[in-house]
Amino acid sequence: MGDKLSPDVTNRSDPVAAADDSRDRQSVDEHRENIDPLSIGKLPLTEQAAVVVDETTVAADLVTQLEYDRYTHEDPVPDWRPAKPFAAMVGALLLQELEDASDGWLHRTLDADPELAANLGFEPDNPPSRSAISRAWSGRLAELRSTIETSARQIQQLAAERGSPIGAPYETNASEEPTGSSKRTVNRLLRRKTRDLLDELQTVVLPAFGSIGPTI
Repeated sequence: MGDKLSPDVTNRSDPVAAADDSRDRQSVDEHRENIDPLSIGKLPLTEQAAVVVDETTVAADLVTQLEYDRYTHEDPVPDWRPAKPFAAMVGALLLQELEDASDGWLHRTLDADPELAANLGFEPDNPPSRSAISRAWSGRLAELRSTIETSARQIQQLAAERGSPIGAPYETNASEEPTGSSKRTVNRLLRRKTRDLLDELQTVVLPAFGSIGPTI
């Protein structure tokens, strides 16, 4: 007589059960997205920032003073594979989030400031490319994205309370700044999309125009 399956064993071949599992995961993900990062306890990076931030602190200086080693165990890339330092990538992407900036902006900033790149842990003359930054955000550091984003929002609030320029809104009229976490998220995404468009103009469109010779 064959063994019976225990009633708590999921039938992995059951498409209905699989669909239910998928809906459950989607529900959890949507719930996490709706959590206001400012309503939860301070994350470790925020606690570190609380020791450093004052009215003179800027984002580029702050990220070089924080410790990221606690997150290196999250690196999915094995030690034997050549890759940018994981802790340095965490710090760089935190800087990008604090500035609500694009991948292109982060690359240009690190490329133009070798000292900043070195202080984060990169080789000063070999910062990550724009594509490497994009791949890290969507792949290598995907498990830490929520941590980085939430830490950035918390640090921005901390900076606002202490008069630091970190995370200051780009709008010139503060009275027009919308309220609510969802509106802040929309504004942040719009600013990032705008910068991405400007990056494309600078790196693709304008050079193409420059390569077109005068017509006879």
